[in-house]
Amino acid sequence: AFFSLWLRPDHRQSRASLDAISTALGIGFHDLAFRAILVVTKEPGIATLHQRYGFQRLGVVPGLYHGETAIVSYMTDDMYDQIVKPRAEAASGG
Repeated sequence: AFFSLWLRPDHRQSRASLDAISTALGIGFHDLAFRAILVVTKEPGIATLHQRYGFQRLGVVPGLYHGETAIVSYMTDDMYDQIVKPRAEAASGG
């Protein structure tokens, strides 16, 4: 299955973007029952954002983007649950 999310560059660091990402991943993992999601980008800055969110870098694929190297990271449903649970508790004051 193909699962995609794109955020406008001027919104990528906002709280609303973090909420949108969490919601989209929650749908992917819980509603659609994906066991893992791969994220692919050619931009190192975007790859850093993926890793800051909790994705694990898998590696690179030379030449995937019209000759440019792609950076591939992944998250499993278990990784997602470990990330969102503390965030939800912090947001609720618990």
